[in-house]
Amino acid sequence: MDLAIGNTYILEKQYVGHVDMTNQASIDAVFGPEQPLPVTIYPGQRMLLSTRDSYKIPSGVIGKIGMRSSYGRMGFLSPATNADPGFEGQLTMSLKNISNQPILIRPGDKIWTIHYVQLMERTEGFYDGRYQGQTGIQPPIAVPIFTLDPHKD
Repeated sequence: MDLAIGNTYILEKQYVGHVDMTNQASIDAVFGPEQPLPVTIYPGQRMLLSTRDSYKIPSGVIGKIGMRSSYGRMGFLSPATNADPGFEGQLTMSLKNISNQPILIRPGDKIWTIHYVQLMERTEGFYDGRYQGQTGIQPPIAVPIFTLDPHKD
């Protein structure tokens, strides 16, 4: 099933420094404000976009999300991702123009596709991560700092 994008985007800023994935302020410094589509994405630029619609992934199913080949052939790069069992909300994806040409992006463009894959075993729990129930574009949320206990296996 094709995924239509919504009406807004967030552009990655030219950030000088490093990003600490455990520090929300350093993550927030990378992204500009939400802006309305359409937009021309220039070579080397990266943006975040969300789907127009919300999705609910049932138990025992995973959504495999990938970019449609026509957009890849034009010079876009977008990492494949998953929508976990139990996820509900709009999906946010990253898109980078690695071509030498500016490319226009419009609301409703169907850049990605989702394939639902039945898992071999039914999942015991549902997705309850940081992005559950998201609406609109969701920039990255800092990951918690995990410390390893040397006494546990």
